[in-house]
Amino acid sequence: MINEFADWLRLAHLEPDHDTVGRRWDGVEKNTEELTENDAIKLVLLFNQMPTSSDFIADFSNKFHEADNSFPMTENDLELSVLSGAVIAHTISENTDVDISNILALSVVCLNLAGHRNRCPVPEIVNRCREHLEKTRAALRGPTAHRIKEIKSITKNTFDEEKIVAACAANPPSELATQLTTIVKAMASSLRTANANDKILKSQLDIFREESDVLWWLTAAYCRDRNVTFENLPWPATSLHLGKDLAALVKKLPGPSAYFGILNRAIEASGNDASMQYPLASTVSKMDKTSRTNWTEETSSSVGLPLCPILNAIHLSSKASKQGDWTPKFKEKFSIAANTKLSAIDLSVQIFHEILLIRSLIEAGE
Repeated sequence: MINEFADWLRLAHLEPDHDTVGRRWDGVEKNTEELTENDAIKLVLLFNQMPTSSDFIADFSNKFHEADNSFPMTENDLELSVLSGAVIAHTISENTDVDISNILALSVVCLNLAGHRNRCPVPEIVNRCREHLEKTRAALRGPTAHRIKEIKSITKNTFDEEKIVAACAANPPSELATQLTTIVKAMASSLRTANANDKILKSQLDIFREESDVLWWLTAAYCRDRNVTFENLPWPATSLHLGKDLAALVKKLPGPSAYFGILNRAIEASGNDASMQYPLASTVSKMDKTSRTNWTEETSSSVGLPLCPILNAIHLSSKASKQGDWTPKFKEKFSIAANTKLSAIDLSVQIFHEILLIRSLIEAGE
């Protein structure tokens, strides 16, 4: 059990005793089992008190009711939000399914909108999701992740050649099985090590390719999304194009640990100040119509779209008949004004994470 769980329950205006905490935690563990990508999306929506599937909410609540028949099944939105957050925190701490853990963490971080959208009742869980992503990134590129194991050679010492010859000549060859078993076990051990090393080498190759591509991208200062130099991108939409570009270069999810510094350097290479703040609505409006249409087509079918504020802003603006017509719908959906100001680097990091979330869901479903 997470040590802070009882404190989280108090945020839902509960004063749980020892037994209640235990029964609620039993429900958390039941809801953690066999989470799918779609479940992860619905779980994060519930945590953020946003509309989600009524069937999912019923199933989620029933698991708590099975653990405690006094569990309220109506008028308990705040408690459900806290409990869904506990399921998220427990899932990423156990990390038994890396894909699901990454999807949950990216989803929570995306909906938080760089700290500007604080609709979840337990901010600590948002911090846990950020920490999970940083630890995962570091682990993928750490020295222990790429340690190649030595493959033990099958030498004459592995088996006794004279005993095998004698066993073959015997009638019946009773000792042959023992000798062959020794050889097969040694070969199987070497094969397992070789397969593990192959996996490590493929991972290393992906990371080397990613690092090389990012280096050339920064050096050339050329935007893949628009086919122009960084300096010729429409400011401040530059930050969005650069974030999308970097996400496309990622070979190992959830991306490099240095993503913030890379994007900061890219914005500087465009001749602009990464710390300057701009309204989200005006930043999106600076994107040309073709880019907004293309981004909408690329992401419209993703189940992760409801968790991505900037992509939703792009979708809404691309369909609006007049500039600004879409902003009320955005505020209704995300409970935050479309003219909320974010720094250029925050905008870039935000779209970087949103694109990675969409990719994570695609790759997890393959």
